[in-house]
Amino acid sequence: VERQVRVSVLYLVTFLIRMADGAVPAAPSGLQAAFVTRSEVALSWTPTPSATHYKAELRLSGAGDYVSFGPGATFSPASLRVGQLMQDSPYDFRVYAGNADGWSAAAELLGVVPLESPSPP
Repeated sequence: VERQVRVSVLYLVTFLIRMADGAVPAAPSGLQAAFVTRSEVALSWTPTPSATHYKAELRLSGAGDYVSFGPGATFSPASLRVGQLMQDSPYDFRVYAGNADGWSAAAELLGVVPLESPSPP
């Protein structure tokens, strides 16, 4: 019985040290949008140094839950291009930075509207 207690305590200490050593990345900074076409938006941000991957979500502004990007989205380390958006409809976007320890808080960009006359990317 004494041996089992030592193993359990050792496991718990190892787990606590791992949790203390790991650091969830900071949220991406500088999130901005460029209007590419009437139905596409390009998002860009400053990369987070400890991030190994990113995830992004969108919703119609103020309308329900956010959904993750799927088909129609193209990621790179510090940008995202999403299509199939409705012209003149406002969208809210969130981008997270992640690593083996978890996900950052969200960087948010609210009320982005794809317009008739696109701005240069």
